Amino acid sequence: YILKHIDLSEQYKNESVYLSHSRYAKLKHESFLKDDDMSKAKQCHFTQSEIDKIHIGSYEQIEVKDEE
Repeated sequence: YILKHIDLSEQYKNESVYLSHSRYAKLKHESFLKDDDMSKAKQCHFTQSEIDKIHIGSYEQIEVKDEE
């Protein structure tokens, strides 16, 4: 899954804001162009068990199909 921040994404015309894994902090927000293929943004992918451990608040949970 990817987690799109609803409120932050509405502030931008051409970008959406997603929760992502970070090397230096546990989580961060990252902006992507609205037409970017989010299936390739692996740092933004979360499992259901990871999502269950965080309070996602105002995020849209979007299922991503991994291409292997």
